[in-house]
Amino acid sequence: YRYCDMERAKNEISTPEHKKIARETAAQTFVLLKNEGQVLPLQKKGKVALVGPLANSRYNMAGMWAVACDHEQSVTVLEGFKAAAGDSFEVLYSKGSNIVDDPAYESRFNWGPSEIDPDKSPEQLRKEAVALASKCDVVVAVMGEGAEMSGESSCRTDIGLPGSQQELLKDLLKTGKPVVLVLFTGRPLTITWEQENIPAILNVWFGGTESGNAIADVVFGDINPSGKLPVTFPRSLRDS
Repeated sequence: YRYCDMERAKNEISTPEHKKIARETAAQTFVLLKNEGQVLPLQKKGKVALVGPLANSRYNMAGMWAVACDHEQSVTVLEGFKAAAGDSFEVLYSKGSNIVDDPAYESRFNWGPSEIDPDKSPEQLRKEAVALASKCDVVVAVMGEGAEMSGESSCRTDIGLPGSQQELLKDLLKTGKPVVLVLFTGRPLTITWEQENIPAILNVWFGGTESGNAIADVVFGDINPSGKLPVTFPRSLRDS
């Protein structure tokens, strides 16, 4: 504790220089699991449909063990995409699904405000997302685990995409649009169906407060993803 100084903290935490390093570091951790047909990087033109429960989820960017994190400083994927778009292309957003649809389950892993939409059913959320995706040139589905679903005392009996997320992904694929899956996870998941059917999958773990900007950097080709898997992803639950 020798160097603890509140004034120093005010001047040195979350400076532009530190945010730049955080952004670059996050991008270096991302793993390109699949890129069939060279869907990625996306071109900065046309209309991009940004869909999924983690696309605009500020409290889930920093991941587990972020107790001292100021989540209000976290950059969402939607914010990162809009910053990257500028006047070059249009980003349209739809939530599409909740991380999970069961409020009791969500309360066990979500330390922030509830992100379950109380006014819309999973079917309504999916229908809205599919309608939006149908009007765009490409779909980026931002899905996976909530930050507190992995870590200490966070075992899961099923390690596939939680909730109704895979149903959303299947409906998005039926639109015929190219689909990119941006996958948030703190553990290996059973994504066999996703691997067999989704043309491009980018695993982003939990990249910290600059996640949204870093993901945009990689998806639109400003940074080449160089991360490698430190673990094996099982094909099924019995293999895990």
